[in-house]
Amino acid sequence: MIDVYSQPSMDGEPDARFVKNIQPVMEIEDEFMVTVYGDNSEYSGKLSMSPIEPGTLTLRINREPGIVYAEEFTGVQDTVPGAWTDELQAPYGSTGTINYRTGEWTISLDPDLIARVDSYRWGPLRADYTANLQGHPYPVRVKRDLPLFGHLREGKAWFFAFIDLNENGTWDEGEPAGMAYNQPVDIRWNEVGPIAIGLEDTNVAWPRFAWEPVSGPSGEYRVSIRDMSRHGAPVVLDRIVRGPRNYVHEQDYRLAGIQSGLPKAAYQWRVYGVNYPHTQLTNGAFVVDYPSAMHAPTLIAPNNAIVRFARNDFSWNMNPAATAYQLQIAKDRQFTERVLDYSASTPVKLSDGSYRIRLPRSAGWGTFTNGVYYWRVRAINPRAASSFSAPVSFSLDLSDRAAGPYSISGNLLYPGKVTNGVFVVQAYRSPCFSGWPEAQVMVPNLASEDTWPRHLMPYRIAGLRQGMYYVRGFLAQCNERDMNPTGG
Repeated sequence: MIDVYSQPSMDGEPDARFVKNIQPVMEIEDEFMVTVYGDNSEYSGKLSMSPIEPGTLTLRINREPGIVYAEEFTGVQDTVPGAWTDELQAPYGSTGTINYRTGEWTISLDPDLIARVDSYRWGPLRADYTANLQGHPYPVRVKRDLPLFGHLREGKAWFFAFIDLNENGTWDEGEPAGMAYNQPVDIRWNEVGPIAIGLEDTNVAWPRFAWEPVSGPSGEYRVSIRDMSRHGAPVVLDRIVRGPRNYVHEQDYRLAGIQSGLPKAAYQWRVYGVNYPHTQLTNGAFVVDYPSAMHAPTLIAPNNAIVRFARNDFSWNMNPAATAYQLQIAKDRQFTERVLDYSASTPVKLSDGSYRIRLPRSAGWGTFTNGVYYWRVRAINPRAASSFSAPVSFSLDLSDRAAGPYSISGNLLYPGKVTNGVFVVQAYRSPCFSGWPEAQVMVPNLASEDTWPRHLMPYRIAGLRQGMYYVRGFLAQCNERDMNPTGG
């Protein structure tokens, strides 16, 4: 279940709830299958993930130009169990088959086409498809369509997800749960996403707990948490939680200013009825503990690699006791010329034990342009901080290439007179600029007079993957330098 709220308190009735009792799916792009060569016209193989969602498979040889093999998108399965096959059709008389259950495929290229078009004689055969992830490990991409109730409101939104193991419609202690990364998410008309949400059974730094909803579904509760390890047992959290939510989660701590987790201590929590503030409804206790030292993280990717796109994932291994991390990128090994110094709460650990984030700084933004860079990470919790990892280099090259990346260029026309601030130009997948930009650049403000001149300023957004984009520009007057500026 995914509950969506338009208020940072994330309580009261959710604006929308999304529920889907199906197996999660994963979208696979650009999977290499085989190299097409010479006059050979018959090929076969097996996709790496299966079963395949009917109607999602596309096979192609080369991108520009290329033969595209596409299904009829009927999604019809054969009546014989275990023989979920469908025919693939392509231009020029080429044919093929796909077995949805096993992922086995065949294609037969039109010999006349191979003889006529020399560019088809050599090249990689690649596949795009969606696989059903039953039996496969997380992370997975889960598609959500219409909500069970409510709707998404335009503007900022906060997401809380959980696996409803006992199917009672609410979160209970022990059920995996988590928040969306980098929320709030900017919701506009049209689709938004993907939105990454990591689920954990427990959260040591921000302990979750629940109580019986004694005040009814629309009741309110006052929740108080005291640090029993300190003199006088000071209150570290005192909040009103509106029903039907009858539990405390990470957002309650963050709204109380506890950004990196509770310190090592013993705690006691109490729940009171709002109408009867001195009547205790229930109580409980928990202990927060961390190791006194943590080893330095080990970087995974990028590792001495060439980074060619504006949006990139960075991954590493680190001590699971870390509640936060600090990531730095610099132009030198001594990290005196830093282009990024970013700290955030630790993402959920993946099934292979690693941690991965989408870098909050778009390549091509500011001084983060083509060149050689070094990055490092250190682990942090309220009790200790590790040393930084050994730095690893990567090269950033956003130059246009035949196979990508690509760029968008044009002119920004500004008829105003503001001489301070800078212009921001962004490229989005969403036609209504929902979610986060795929890339963005800063354009110098050339306005020099306190009048109403017309300034024409060129821009170029590089490092884009193939596809359709929507571009917007604005004057940022509030010193925004993040991935998703909103002012101006």
